[in-house]
Amino acid sequence: MYCIDILIEEHNVIKLFVDVSRKLCCDIFDNKKIEIEDLNIIANFCVEYIDKIHHKKEEEILFNEMTKQFNKIAQNIINNGMLVEHNFGRFFVNEISNSVNLLNSCYNTENKLKYTSNMWTYCDLIERHIEKENNAVYSFAEKNISQDILKMLDEETETFETKIKTNKLEYINIIKNLHIKYIK
Repeated sequence: MYCIDILIEEHNVIKLFVDVSRKLCCDIFDNKKIEIEDLNIIANFCVEYIDKIHHKKEEEILFNEMTKQFNKIAQNIINNGMLVEHNFGRFFVNEISNSVNLLNSCYNTENKLKYTSNMWTYCDLIERHIEKENNAVYSFAEKNISQDILKMLDEETETFETKIKTNKLEYINIIKNLHIKYIK
C-alpha cells in the first residue's frame, strides 16, 4: 500500500532526526561546540517535515479514513492515542523552539537543560510513537480497510506527495547532511 509505505519511509527519515538530536544533546552536555543554527534547523525540521508533512498526511488521509471505517476501539486508538501523541509532540517542539531562542541569547546551563530535556523527551515520544504506528496502527489499517478505500488513500497520498515533493526532498537532504556532520 503506497500510503503506508510512504509513511514508513518518512519514519526512517525521522529516525535519522532522532539520532542527530540525541547526539547534539550529548554534545551540549559534553561542552562541545554546537552551532546554534543547527539547533534552529532541527527545530524547523520538526515543524515542517515531521508535523506539516508526515503528521498532516496521517491525520488528513489515513487516520481520517480509519475513524470513519472502524468501530469505537479503533477510533479510540486514533483519537485518544495517535492524535494525542501528535499534540504532545507539538507541545515539545514549541518548547524546543523556545529553548533554541533562549540558547541563542544566553548559552547557559539552565537554557541547555531546557533544550536537552525537551528534545530528549520528544525523541523518546517520537520513537515510541513510530513503533506503535509501524507495528500496530498501519498493519491494522492494511488488514481491515477495503481494497477500494486503500486505493483511494493511495491516490490521495500521491496527490499530497506531488504537492510537497520539492519541500520534502529539501528536508530529507537537510537531515541527511546533519546526520553526516554529527554522526558519521
